[in-house]
Amino acid sequence: HNAALNISAWSAYQTRGQFISVAVLGDYTYIVVRRGDKYWLEKFSSDALSDGDSLPFSVLASGVPLRASGHNAARARVRRVTARVMDTRSLLINGVCADIPNAAQGNSGYNGDVHVSQLGWARDTSVAPWAITSDDQLPITIQSVTIYGNYTI
Repeated sequence: HNAALNISAWSAYQTRGQFISVAVLGDYTYIVVRRGDKYWLEKFSSDALSDGDSLPFSVLASGVPLRASGHNAARARVRRVTARVMDTRSLLINGVCADIPNAAQGNSGYNGDVHVSQLGWARDTSVAPWAITSDDQLPITIQSVTIYGNYTI
């Protein structure tokens, strides 16, 4: 948990014992661990990852392929993909960086529609016509995705 950036994420931790409970208070994460017949209250070190290195992180969201959704499309032209986002600072649509207003950088993120245009033809309609990705360690909430284009049979 990073209170300054308002980021929380799941992580896998191992211990010699059994995790019983976890709580986050401010910038501190506390856990209760059972080892044998004893219980221990422990606090994660806030500088455990202070080496300046980042952890690898990526996210991918993609749509249903046209063939899987009942269309008999031979190829598709994706003219524009619009994503409605909430509290989002960075994302890529089909590998193209979406234009997010600079005003979103100073607060919790942008709320509204972002889009990427002129994405070209997809000849393989057995794969999703769009993909939203990010390698940044920032929160993303995608509320909806709309694609504009046409397809040929």
